[in-house]
Amino acid sequence: MKKAIKTTLSLLIPLALTLAMLLGLSLLTEQKDSRYEYGPFLAQEEDFDVLFFGTSHMIYGVYPMELWQDYGIVSYNLAGHGIHIPTVYWVMKNALRQTKPKLVVVDCYLLEKQTKMFNNFSQVHQSLDVFPLTLTKVRTAFDLLDDAAFDAEFAGGADRTRTELGLLWNFAQYHNRWTELGQDDFSPKYTVEKGAESFNVDVAVPRTSQPTDAVLEETTGMEYLRRIVEDCQREDIDVLLVYLPFPPGETERMEANTARMIAAEYGVDFIDYLDSDVVDLNTDCYDYWSHLNPSGARKVTDHLGQYIRERYNIPDRRGDASYAGWYDDYVAYTEYKLDLLEEQTMLKNYLVLLQDKHLSACLYLAQSDLWFGPYRALLANIGIDTAALPAQGPALVLVDRLAGSVSVLQPGQEVDSGFGAFSLSQVEDGTYSVRVNGIDVLLADTDAVAGIVAMSNTDRALSTAAQFSSGPDGESKMTE
Repeated sequence: MKKAIKTTLSLLIPLALTLAMLLGLSLLTEQKDSRYEYGPFLAQEEDFDVLFFGTSHMIYGVYPMELWQDYGIVSYNLAGHGIHIPTVYWVMKNALRQTKPKLVVVDCYLLEKQTKMFNNFSQVHQSLDVFPLTLTKVRTAFDLLDDAAFDAEFAGGADRTRTELGLLWNFAQYHNRWTELGQDDFSPKYTVEKGAESFNVDVAVPRTSQPTDAVLEETTGMEYLRRIVEDCQREDIDVLLVYLPFPPGETERMEANTARMIAAEYGVDFIDYLDSDVVDLNTDCYDYWSHLNPSGARKVTDHLGQYIRERYNIPDRRGDASYAGWYDDYVAYTEYKLDLLEEQTMLKNYLVLLQDKHLSACLYLAQSDLWFGPYRALLANIGIDTAALPAQGPALVLVDRLAGSVSVLQPGQEVDSGFGAFSLSQVEDGTYSVRVNGIDVLLADTDAVAGIVAMSNTDRALSTAAQFSSGPDGESKMTE
């Protein structure tokens, strides 16, 4: 008997060590973008009440940490870049093995696709790599790769080898990444935005489009959207279908019309944002045809938060001790927002990020061209009544979110705020100084056309001070 035990152990121990080594190598060599985006989702033991699914439109368009701060909604953004509705379906199925939400929100962009995925297979990996090996993940791999439409449309294949094994076992896909390993592979980082991404900061002039009442012919995307709704209804999970705002073409309008039709079939809610007044496409587009910038995303997020609060039985978790860690998460998220603000070098991008009800700002505006010219809409977008600005500069504008007020000052005037007494003073050489409680916080040089001091209700109350001058292309850029 002892000999049999020793023999068994002599076989099992090396096997266990081999498996442990393979697991460690798999974790080390895997591409970390999936773990970065969705690792915090798997790490949370408590259930999420709301899950968001879709493409980059959803990633850039809905911010869970804002929903937490304003509504106490515990949510996660599980959308993926460039993924089609069938892939969205399987991301949802894998996610529902980890948590039981009360509401699933699905953006219906790319509903017209007949293929289950795009030929950028790395994006499918980003959405699915982090999920553990389960029977559901096995079904995911074999269903997504069983796609005759893909083989017909993308005869040249994909950017990565498409195999079931590669989708199920990260080491099979990434074992040759040795030469690519960097610091993030040994000390992985994780998102503080609960799956959202707000770092694409720009403002673009949107394309124009014409309305249509047409709907799609039957597509694979429609088939899998119905499966999403049906599976959620079997699990007693509410479904909200949305079509997030951007400047659409005819196909996208047909997708929205079709999503409305499917929502009606199943008796679920649908929000078509394409022609709503929630966003202003002249200030809220990151690019001219597809995505929102952070200004637009915060408006959509707030609208969704109000809608969810009114229509669904989603609890406010801000007083729930089980979710106390979300307060620390929000502090980290605010720090991230302030760091992102400090990284900007263009005045227009600063103004995009200042469309944030949790961020106050003091703006020094040297020239009336700023509020009579191309920046007029962006200034109005953050709550400034541009008609109240003087005919000639300079002016100081305090957007005080804590007090809910906007004050316009000329040199020599002072206004109190929750962050201190602000004033604009002219110094001896003719330049101007923005002062808080009599202390200079921003000294505008002679070339400055604008200066901004941003404030939040965290410890970094006076966190950023930036100065801009006119560049050769007329764009106001940060002064070196």
